[in-house]
Amino acid sequence: MIKQAPQADSTIHEDQLLNFLVNTLTGAFGVTLGENAEIDPADIYEVLVGAATDGTSISTLCERSEDSPSGNDIL
Repeated sequence: MIKQAPQADSTIHEDQLLNFLVNTLTGAFGVTLGENAEIDPADIYEVLVGAATDGTSISTLCERSEDSPSGNDIL
C-alpha cells in the first residue's frame, strides 16, 4: 500500500492572513522611523490591518489589545 503525503490545510487562518498582509505592506511601503522609535513598521501595519478588519479605530484597537503599542505611537 502506498502512503499519500499529507495534504495542506485548505483554510486560510487569521494569523496567516495577517502575516501575509503585514509582509506585503512592509515590502511595498517604506517607513522610516526615528532612531529612538520603540516600534517598527511591522507593528504599525499590524495595527492598521487589525483596525481595518475589526472596523474600529486605531485608538480603540490599541486600548483593547494588551500587546499593542499605544495609539499615539501608531499615529
